Order: sequence, then C-alpha cells, then structure tokens
Amino acid sequence: MSIDAHWFSTMYSWYTFASTWVSGLSLIALFVVYLKSKGYLEMVNEEHLHDLGKFMFAFSVFWTYLWFSQYMLIWYANMPEETVYFQPRVWGEFRPVFFLNLIINFVCPLLILMRRNSKRNYTLVAFMGGLIIFGHWLDFFQMVMPATVKHLYFPGMNWVWVWAS
Repeated sequence: MSIDAHWFSTMYSWYTFASTWVSGLSLIALFVVYLKSKGYLEMVNEEHLHDLGKFMFAFSVFWTYLWFSQYMLIWYANMPEETVYFQPRVWGEFRPVFFLNLIINFVCPLLILMRRNSKRNYTLVAFMGGLIIFGHWLDFFQMVMPATVKHLYFPGMNWVWVWAS
C-alpha cells in the first residue's frame, strides 16, 4: 500500500484518494474561473464558485485529518518498522518538503478559504486552486521520492539525489 518496501498503511489509499479528490476539485474550479472569464458558463454565479470553494476547503481539511491520523498513529506506536516511513521525511533531507507540504495543503486553505468572501472571489479561488494542485503534487513527490532514491547530503550544498541502482 505504499512504494516503501517494508512499510504499509491501511489509510494510505484514503490519503491518496483525498489528495487526488481535492486536486480534482481545484482543477474544476480553475476551469470554471477560466471559462467564466472567457464569457462561457453564463449561468455560473458566485454561489457556484462559493460551493466549489467550500468543497476545496472541506476536502483540504479531510486530507489533513487523514494525514494527521496516519502520522499520529505511527508516532504514538513508536515501532521501528512503522517509523521508517517518516524518518527520511521528517528528520532527513526531505524535512523542508514535508513541512512545506503541510503549510501549502492545510494552513493556506484553512486561512484563505475559511472566510466566506474569499470563496466568492474568482481570483482567490483560482489562486488557491493552483496552490492546492501544486501542494498535492508536492505531497505525491514526498510520498515517492524518499522511497525511490538514495540520499546523499553534503554540508554546505543542497540535496543531491542519486537514483537507486
């Protein structure tokens, strides 16, 4: 249920589903904003955009719930075979990606999409849609890369990744 050879989680499929679902909703919102700006979708109004913003907000919170549940259970159990998944992500070279992922996919939607007026603003919904899509691309990046590359860190340099052979 993951790319890591010796780690699995029963919540992994729900976690990836929530990530792809909120990315899909964000893509729909981007299409709606784009088509509305080009004069199409005459029937679409702020209420429809507000509903899309609510869905984006709700599934961002759902994704965070699954993210935290998976992390909390592994942290609380503190078993070596479980913590091997989060070791390179939280304490290794991928630490900045791990926390940037949390900021983009939870903190930004929480702070921006919580307000009613921001979900009715075409520019903000489009910005958040693009940010959420990028954030969940980053999420899949941090799910895949630590399991598929060997890590070399040289002091004074940024990450150097060598493909596993």
